[in-house]
Amino acid sequence: MDPIERFAIEDLLTEFGLRVDHGRAPAVAELFIEEGLIVTPAFSLCGREQIAAHFTRRDAGGNVVSRHQWSNLRLEQLDNGDVRARMIVHTQLGTRTAAGPVKPDHSMVGDSVDVVRRTAEGWRFVERKLEMAFRWAPGP
Repeated sequence: MDPIERFAIEDLLTEFGLRVDHGRAPAVAELFIEEGLIVTPAFSLCGREQIAAHFTRRDAGGNVVSRHQWSNLRLEQLDNGDVRARMIVHTQLGTRTAAGPVKPDHSMVGDSVDVVRRTAEGWRFVERKLEMAFRWAPGP
């Protein structure tokens, strides 16, 4: 794969986490094609409208703190020109309080299996699928 195209895909993957983690979660929908999908063990979203609505609700109140990290990227060119991106993802979530740094109350590690497509706006997600391997949350 052309290194410039690879870097552009890496930028898309990173931009997703930056938007979610730094108060721009409703703008995540712009990173998807119009009929894009997000599938996780907790929820599934279809289309930019559902994606934007989900992340708008998530950010309402400004109390959710998250950090998304990815590593071990592997790209595979598909016959139709799309690219499958597989990587390990680590997400931590917590609730903001006045007490200072947030103590995470959820931590997840898994594999993200994404399909991305080159569009007139640049690379965009066709789908993001999270296959969870580890999850920590308080309680039973």
